[in-house]
Amino acid sequence: MRLTRCQFDVIATLGDTEGRTCVQLSAATLVTQGTLTGVPDRLAAKGLIQRSTLRGDRRCITVRLTDKGNAL
Repeated sequence: MRLTRCQFDVIATLGDTEGRTCVQLSAATLVTQGTLTGVPDRLAAKGLIQRSTLRGDRRCITVRLTDKGNAL
């Protein structure tokens, strides 16, 4: 599976976690939020991550690895 460096960084950062918000991913990967914006879209299209909203705040999205993403 072909991944960009940024996509790989996101997958590696999400490993062994219950998920992170995009703000947390941006800080952990040292990638600006603007650059990170499309990365979850492309990873979700590949079936590697899933998104869910936090309870009580539907504006905040948590990104988690799928089983396929964990297998990488």
